[in-house]
Amino acid sequence: PASVALDDSSLKAKVRSQDDVEVFLISSNFTQVTQVLEERRFSFASLFYGSTNDSSVALPNTYTTLFLNFSTNWPIYPGTTIRLLLPSFGARGSTVPLIGGTASYFKDRVARWRLNEQQLLLTPISTIYSHQSFFQVQIQDI
Repeated sequence: PASVALDDSSLKAKVRSQDDVEVFLISSNFTQVTQVLEERRFSFASLFYGSTNDSSVALPNTYTTLFLNFSTNWPIYPGTTIRLLLPSFGARGSTVPLIGGTASYFKDRVARWRLNEQQLLLTPISTIYSHQSFFQVQIQDI
């Protein structure tokens, strides 16, 4: 399993000999289980760019708004770096403005653009909790 809850009654153990002849411990439930957390990952992520209006399409060599949508199975704490590899994208400078209601979650309400690595870095200053089912970041002029 990817994770085990504390005192999970569905978890069972069985111990057999290497030749599979003898049974040292029949299949039994554990009375105590130490919690094992899932690995840190995005349970959902999508990225799109252009206008939210279907009649507008992003064109090559123009700046547009990038929409990053995600949910996560662990809290993203202040100081964590979210890295997006965006080949073929560009920015006007090394900082890219964030807009919308979630911009305040990030340092100086901007993302950092690393031209040589084609990476966009987001640094939260507020915790993004895993119970938030959907989190959207709007990145302007990229």
